[in-house]
Amino acid sequence: MCNEPFKTLAEQLPAAQRSQSSLVCRLSGLPMNEDNPPLVLPSGNVYSRDALLALAADGVLRDPQTQEVVRVDQLRKAFFM
Repeated sequence: MCNEPFKTLAEQLPAAQRSQSSLVCRLSGLPMNEDNPPLVLPSGNVYSRDALLALAADGVLRDPQTQEVVRVDQLRKAFFM
């Protein structure tokens, strides 16, 4: 973190390099990447696109953790830097 207010907060966090890390979907166990991007539900939970679309019926699905009913158009792309 380069911004001063966040620099002290991030001092104790481990640094990760993209070549050494990957995101894995908690539902499917498959990697989340450009072919299967991570999507964010309104609750803040993140799952892979393929796993969420597999749960969707008629454009609606239930958040696996909160059981909240969510429309597919409410899902947002997640970006990690």
